[in-house]
Amino acid sequence: MSGITVKEAMSIGALKKSKLVAGHEGVNNIITNVTVMEIPHSIEWLRGHELMITALYQIKDDTSEQLKLIRESKAKNIAALALCYPGLYYHTLDQQVLDLANKLSLPIIEVPVDIAYIEIITPLINRIQQNHVTELNETIQLQNRMNKILSMELNLSQFIQEIKRFINQDIYIFDQHRQLLKSTVDGFEEKNHLFWEDVTRNHFYYEEIKGIEKSFGYLVIHLSQEQVDSVQQIKYLTITNSLSLFFSHNDAINRIKENYQQNMLVDWLSGQDVVPSYFYKTINELGHNFHYFHYLMMLSFSNSELYEKNRTKIVHFLDKYRAHLIVFTLGQQVIILISETFHHDIMEIIHAMQNIADKDVLIAYTNKNKNLFIEGVKLYKDLRNAVFFMKRVQALPKIIYTPSFPLLTVARSEAMNNVRTTFNRLIEPLQEYDRQSSNDLVLTLEYLLLYPNQSEIPDILHIHRNTLTYRKTRIIDILGFNPFEPPLKGQFELVILLSYVDSHEF
Repeated sequence: MSGITVKEAMSIGALKKSKLVAGHEGVNNIITNVTVMEIPHSIEWLRGHELMITALYQIKDDTSEQLKLIRESKAKNIAALALCYPGLYYHTLDQQVLDLANKLSLPIIEVPVDIAYIEIITPLINRIQQNHVTELNETIQLQNRMNKILSMELNLSQFIQEIKRFINQDIYIFDQHRQLLKSTVDGFEEKNHLFWEDVTRNHFYYEEIKGIEKSFGYLVIHLSQEQVDSVQQIKYLTITNSLSLFFSHNDAINRIKENYQQNMLVDWLSGQDVVPSYFYKTINELGHNFHYFHYLMMLSFSNSELYEKNRTKIVHFLDKYRAHLIVFTLGQQVIILISETFHHDIMEIIHAMQNIADKDVLIAYTNKNKNLFIEGVKLYKDLRNAVFFMKRVQALPKIIYTPSFPLLTVARSEAMNNVRTTFNRLIEPLQEYDRQSSNDLVLTLEYLLLYPNQSEIPDILHIHRNTLTYRKTRIIDILGFNPFEPPLKGQFELVILLSYVDSHEF
């Protein structure tokens, strides 16, 4: 039920003649009901926000009980105490009582002795009920207004400005990451910044804007008073629900656009016939200038369970960078197009995605030379080749910039299929030694050739550093030459990669 402030109550009916003797800082407390209490300890039946009328008859001479009444009233969220018949049942309040009321901001109103209870109760209840009816009508009008606004094709800024005109309060919209998105305050986004911590610490009402499957963010309204009564709560929930419908409608449209965009991007990377002018136009209509995109990245997972577990979290994380990225899925891989303006942040988001997936993600990325649209099919193939080997070759890092690993593409070329057997013969002596001695010289060779941080190899292979040195010497002795120095190094890197490719995988 809606209410009135203590200050407003003192301007209504017989309370106009009353005097505020303590608790002046609580004059904005909300009164939603009026009650009379003379029975000791009956305060437990109160529900809060009452104006409690009493003559202190049972405790008129007991300061300790009066202090107890003040404390219990505050604990019960009583709006104020109205003390009647001063001089008849009690003469003066002890200074301790007044001090405690001041400390707790609990107003004590002294009512003249000639005022009857009914002269206080009736006018206040009438005003509270009148306010309640008025606010309910306003709520109905608000709902009708929301329905009308929803039928208009407005952007978010226009939408919340329409709401502000009706409720006469400034509105802030935070996104699901609790970052300020829009405000009805002119120039607020450019001149100021409201942090989520400010919302939770200060006098703000906030409500999550929920869709059926996702959160769209938060409605935040700056309050002129600390309490939000039930009618205001209904109003704010009405606005929140309307915002949910607004975002859901836009989200549905965006999903259709994104699905269309994804299908076109998949056709492009798959080598289907895509008309360049139509491709650029469509991407532009979806809010991106394709000419600014410079990098192509692929995220892959070792199995479908990890893909399902991490895909949503990673896509959700990347959503905050959507102005610089295009993100879509292809098979069980996440494909990311990255703007050249985002160049300096690439490694930052790569490491963030690794942390989200607990390192259970393989990431390959590359960049265009001149024209990403023309080069896209080849670059995508390079990424697939990189991921192919990253899943099989333990020594390869989990993050690969493919221009730095050209052998990953060479090793799966048609030409290599013809010489695969010849190349594989180069490591047959090591394979034979491993079979006879139950050793791991081939695996050691793989790590020594391909793993980027040589100092970590002993720990990875669970061997002593001296053992690694010994194995390296044995490899050279068995082969009869040094595969770790040019020109043989590149040749043996290729041999290792080819050993992981079956003939049907070229």
